[in-house]
Amino acid sequence: MSGRPAATALRSGDVALSVGCPDKSLPNGWAWAALDEVATMATGHTPSRRHPEYWGGSIPWMTVGDARSSHGSVAHDTREHINALGIQNSAAVLLPPETVCLSRTGSIGYSVRLGREMATSQGFVNWICGEHLLARFLQHLFMAENAFLHRISEGVAHTTIYFPEAKAFHVALPPLPEQRRIVEALEMHLARMDATVTSLHRVRAHLKRYRTAILLAAVEGRLSGGQIGWREDAFRSVVADSLVGLVRNAEQQTSGPPGAPYIKMNNLRIDGSLDLSDLVYVAATRAEEDRFAVRRGDILFNTRNSVELVGKSAVVQCVPSETVFNNNIMRIRVVPGVDPRFLALQMRSKFFASQIARVKRATTSVAAVYAKDLFGLRVRIPSVDVQRRIADEVDHQESVARAIEDLIAASGRRLARVRQSLLRRAFDGHLVPQDPRDEPASVLLDRLRSERTTKSSSPKNNSVRSRR
Repeated sequence: MSGRPAATALRSGDVALSVGCPDKSLPNGWAWAALDEVATMATGHTPSRRHPEYWGGSIPWMTVGDARSSHGSVAHDTREHINALGIQNSAAVLLPPETVCLSRTGSIGYSVRLGREMATSQGFVNWICGEHLLARFLQHLFMAENAFLHRISEGVAHTTIYFPEAKAFHVALPPLPEQRRIVEALEMHLARMDATVTSLHRVRAHLKRYRTAILLAAVEGRLSGGQIGWREDAFRSVVADSLVGLVRNAEQQTSGPPGAPYIKMNNLRIDGSLDLSDLVYVAATRAEEDRFAVRRGDILFNTRNSVELVGKSAVVQCVPSETVFNNNIMRIRVVPGVDPRFLALQMRSKFFASQIARVKRATTSVAAVYAKDLFGLRVRIPSVDVQRRIADEVDHQESVARAIEDLIAASGRRLARVRQSLLRRAFDGHLVPQDPRDEPASVLLDRLRSERTTKSSSPKNNSVRSRR
């Protein structure tokens, strides 16, 4: 492959991959091999978009976006296709099945095997494995070295693994039979983990439906014996005070103190809670801190957002002192006799959302709800005792749901750690037993190098070089 030569500086990976050949010891029978000794490196390219005749054929053309959904598995198709004319008139290469494609720019480290002949964009470095390297082994090796791949990437906004580093890749190579044993054991364990992850996703989906059902039961009165005695009134009748927040552009926001904590629309979650984990801070005068202060019991309503997310609301329970809010949020304080928790439930209901949908002013991607329209919407309000009873029950059910959600998240994190530990064991020689009858990788590499030397010194090759 032409271009810049391979990098010469040694950069060791975590387990079994390196830029340059390290002196790290390996299990018996393993050897460090330059990746291009046992695989052929290939690149990708994008046929010219100015020539529509290059596009729309039968050849799948993989981008980094396609690789995201096929990471760790096999890709059988892509969103875009090219044709033979596109291959002939670009640097794109038709790659055989089982090629291992590694994303090297933008999103680093997606590892995909091809399930059929394909081409890729220039966002990949591709490896066509020879008979002495299993494609599945190399794919899992890249996954095990994901952190290292990120470390050797360069750039700030758009990180890239450059080809000199890829050309200098060295891998810890076991004997071929051991590669097969490692892959079989690894994929058996990974399949069990994937099944567990699928179960966790299923529980999370059930939890989402459960929360929706609780909200519906709350606003329909099924948590309190029906809607007898409930009144329907204009939203303005339950609002004592409202205020749109403080304007501060991105340059005026910092990631930490000093300054006042500044709630933005992304801090309001769709489930009606406040996420304060990524608060930013802004400079504010004492008068601004007093006027735009957020306190317990305030309802924060998202007046401007994407078409899908406008109208989120949350009740303030506990926030840092001196917290203020931005101009895409309206702070609402309720009149006596109204529990803000219950009103916020109403504001998340389908009954209220359908009204929001009718009054929001939307462009292609942004929508807004103005105060005069919001205050004209209808709400259904029972007595304050019933409001509190319903809100207390929803709070209890939500605490149970949140505890389950925390368990799901913790389980997911544990599985990720176990997965990485499993990959590390696979590539440091501790996952499967060794067989002393396997031909050592060093013997294989010596034979390959000898064959290569013989071929390069043959009369035919010498005559070709002399003509050059």
